Amino acid sequence: MTEDTALKILVISIQDRNPNNDKLYDHLGKKCKLELLKLSKLQAKIFYNYINPKDSDSYDRILIDLPFRLIYPHAKKLRKQKKLVFYEEDSCQNYIKNSSWFGKFIKFYASIPNSRALTTSKFVTEGFKKSGIDAVYIGKSYDESVIINKKISRKIKFAFVGRVKSKVYSERKAVLDEILNLLPLKILRSEPGVEYNLLLNEITYFISVDFGLGEYMIKNFEALAAGCVLCTYRLPYEFLHIGFKDMENAVLYSTPEELVQKIKFIEKNSALKASIIENGLLLAQSFTFESHAKKLYKALSDNILVDEKSKPRFLKFF
Repeated sequence: MTEDTALKILVISIQDRNPNNDKLYDHLGKKCKLELLKLSKLQAKIFYNYINPKDSDSYDRILIDLPFRLIYPHAKKLRKQKKLVFYEEDSCQNYIKNSSWFGKFIKFYASIPNSRALTTSKFVTEGFKKSGIDAVYIGKSYDESVIINKKISRKIKFAFVGRVKSKVYSERKAVLDEILNLLPLKILRSEPGVEYNLLLNEITYFISVDFGLGEYMIKNFEALAAGCVLCTYRLPYEFLHIGFKDMENAVLYSTPEELVQKIKFIEKNSALKASIIENGLLLAQSFTFESHAKKLYKALSDNILVDEKSKPRFLKFF
């Protein structure tokens, strides 16, 4: 692709984004002409002031990479803009009844004509499509320059790293409480970046509990990349699409009891344990920023579906 024909993309993101996607956009920028606009928290609240209908003439796509809570109130303004693509990492909350955003993602995206939502869950993607939304599955990704296998001694046998206090994670917490009765599990938190990578490298079995979320969180792939034995909840439909293979590159479980039984079996078979870790590291390579940039570029390049009749122009709740 020549300089003149390269896709022109404006990315609107936010400073101190977690996770930081700068390296992802570095990779994407090698495939297109990319302009990255990173807004402060105050600027992000009025992000629509940084785009206007004339931008459709200057760019082939305008990628909005902002938290849903910031874009949700401004549907009416966004309807006037063409070529919008939304990088959506939290849309699983559309289906979580305990979430304050239950049902609101579909209502929002169905109200924005000539736009596309990039989703990280196959389940969510299909649900969006059934509602007439142009949705494309791109999956999760992690920064391979930060998350690596340091091959150091691991002093934490069983651990989960992440949040449990939010009502969105109530089902996760319930399952973790059950596991705590069976394993000496540590529930930990960490700052992102180097500190987080070091913590992952201290863990032998990363116990992931995405129960009730409908998709696998990025921590699953980060744990694989750091050389942990990933033990992750079996999410129907999702695990096959991701590429998880039970007792080959990850440990899949449906109940805490099944998890414990499989861990006991692995502990008696060092060769199996080493094989699961090695295969997990290989699988993780499919979710690096570099790999993800290829999927992202294709999702941005494909024509956005236009079907005015299937997309309501006004919804009362806005």
